[in-house]
Amino acid sequence: MSRISRSPVQGLPGMPSALRPTVSGWRPDFLTLEQYEALSPSEHPQFAAGYPELGMSPLDKASCALAELLRANGRITIEELAAGLGVSKATASRRLETLIADGAVFVRAILDPASIGYPVEALLTVRAEATALDAAGRYIADLPAARWAANVSGRVLVQTATRSLAELRGVMEEVASQPGVTGVDVSLFARIFKRSTVAYRDGKLPQAGHVDGKGGKLSRLQEGRFTLA
Repeated sequence: MSRISRSPVQGLPGMPSALRPTVSGWRPDFLTLEQYEALSPSEHPQFAAGYPELGMSPLDKASCALAELLRANGRITIEELAAGLGVSKATASRRLETLIADGAVFVRAILDPASIGYPVEALLTVRAEATALDAAGRYIADLPAARWAANVSGRVLVQTATRSLAELRGVMEEVASQPGVTGVDVSLFARIFKRSTVAYRDGKLPQAGHVDGKGGKLSRLQEGRFTLA
């Protein structure tokens, strides 16, 4: 799986370095790795980098328009794409297939972890000795509970999803036991306002065709903050 994403910006002091670039690489432990691979290929490292870094030309106006239609409604049909672009269904289908094959467009589902039995989401802040930070980050990125992880100013931030608070506590203890790790803080998510590019409505992901993509943040319950040191 893609674990490391590098760019000139990430090389600047204080800028985050992604250990698990996106939550799409999340692999909860109710399936084996072989089963996940059979369902879908792993992310390719080159696609985690910027599209221009692959030596490809920027998308033309029509391709950008197609991508925008997909962003607004990931379940849009070929007929609706064609109508939105003012082209034939064959042209819209061919252009979409080309963008997907080139790695310019990914078709992904936005999943609420609670819907598959992982209702406890949290943000871990892991402190470690400088010499141990990279090894600790790579170890954390491979944990089934880790949905996203990055080195941010000498600390590893980790977004997790677990079945229970007890399981979360176990993850924290496991991380804290790694060589060079000096402490683990946690902030529990009290309510999700936006996931990926989709804003929640009344605490739930909206149905297809009702996505406005406006604003929103992840809320963290500060009262639920505790530390393992």
